[in-house]
Amino acid sequence: MQTIPKEFIVHVTADNRYEFFVNEKRVCLGPARGDLNHWQYETIDIAPFLKLGKNVLAAQVWNAGSSKPMAQISDKTAFILQGNTTVEEIVNTNTTWKYTENKAYTPYSRQAYFGTPGACDKIDASLYTWNWNKIDFDDSKWQNAITWDGQNGYPKSYILPMNTWQLVLRDIPFLIDSVVRIPKIARLENIKTNGEFLKGKSDLIIPAKTKCKILLDQTFLTNAYPEIVVSKGKKSNIELIYSEALFDKKKADNPLDPAFGKLHRDSINGLVINGNADVFLPDGGEKRLFRPLWFRCYRYLQIDIETKDEALIIHDFKGIYTGYPLAQNAKFSSDDAQLSKIWNVGFRTAALCAHETYFDCPYYEQLQYIGDTRIQALISLYVAGDDRLVKNAINQFHYSQTYEGLTRSSYPNHGQQFIPPFSLYWILY
Repeated sequence: MQTIPKEFIVHVTADNRYEFFVNEKRVCLGPARGDLNHWQYETIDIAPFLKLGKNVLAAQVWNAGSSKPMAQISDKTAFILQGNTTVEEIVNTNTTWKYTENKAYTPYSRQAYFGTPGACDKIDASLYTWNWNKIDFDDSKWQNAITWDGQNGYPKSYILPMNTWQLVLRDIPFLIDSVVRIPKIARLENIKTNGEFLKGKSDLIIPAKTKCKILLDQTFLTNAYPEIVVSKGKKSNIELIYSEALFDKKKADNPLDPAFGKLHRDSINGLVINGNADVFLPDGGEKRLFRPLWFRCYRYLQIDIETKDEALIIHDFKGIYTGYPLAQNAKFSSDDAQLSKIWNVGFRTAALCAHETYFDCPYYEQLQYIGDTRIQALISLYVAGDDRLVKNAINQFHYSQTYEGLTRSSYPNHGQQFIPPFSLYWILY
């Protein structure tokens, strides 16, 4: 690039999900959820990320196949990026882009079924393409991208028989993200630590041939992408288990117990963790960063580690909070301190249930239901003064209407589809 333009606008989307990078910087994640007849794309000015000389545009695209979330609709794995004018068209996706399949990811679940949020991730670092989005990465062994013949994404207004993804502009803002550190170690088993690794200030070394458990307490429920940075520990096993409460195992095994063994959320003595989990398999490399493809909801997070012949070094562990930018613009005050606590808990609940759509709950389902949405919409309107997610929800339910005029109780919501799960990297120099 001879000069850096004042603006360089591109439109981008993928099926199912993508992360888009420019010169190693993550620019955006998407697309915002919809259906095939209303497939949303993001528009972004990447000029601030460009530099003189060589620039690299890259994307990680994944499709969870039959283990995808119930709210995730899909046709086939695909990625499209298009410049806004003839100036930006030099970056349009075509056969000059290159790709490779990332075989490090497989769906993972500790339970008998994935549930509506979909499967978690099992990531084998020995199969991972490390540094794939770096400027100096050698992609000479990658394949040229394949374009779909007759099956493309076009704007919604185009009446074409093979308009597979009918594209509409994203109608909600980008999600916010911020670092959220875990302040408390609730319980340790077969390991000692002062917890400084949770601040990124000191390494935690897990000796070779060790099995240990570290139960962490965020002290409140959050939605976040957990990030762990490790070195060494070849062939070790790291499992991150997420839960919004701990369980009494005897009661949890009783199908007649309506609480499934849950007690007070602050209780941990004699209780066990159960729930969604990710697995990371280190390859012995240095400063390996593991992060799941989708966010996790948790208050409690347990790290189960088993090392083999090499010690494992944990350099850092943190969460990256994600959610809709729901601002608390309305104010509430009372001389009753209990009411203020209820207000704060209520708004936190609303914020955790606001994402690319409203959620009935962020841990168990992540579905947008009409009944729940009506209440959540009032909070958005009265407390935040923001109608964008409300309009999005109204549109989504309108899209779900059948020929009889009835809407689905939750939407987006896919039917029975089967698509093989895999993840791809796409890159353009």
